[in-house]
Amino acid sequence: SGFQSLTYQAISANEIALHMFLATELLSLQRQLSQWKLRWSELWNSEPERQQIADTALHWGEQLQGQLK
Repeated sequence: SGFQSLTYQAISANEIALHMFLATELLSLQRQLSQWKLRWSELWNSEPERQQIADTALHWGEQLQGQLK
């Protein structure tokens, strides 16, 4: 028949935890980006706000990169 067999692979608890962590972080990042987009003109015109955006982006980048190593 035309059905393909499905192969299931065991996933360790650590892999599940990593996937859950990354999914949660990406959802938080998506929410933050949406909030920034709504106020972008206002945020961009403020040096402290731009610095906060840069600091937050750096933190997320480092945190996600550290989890993917």
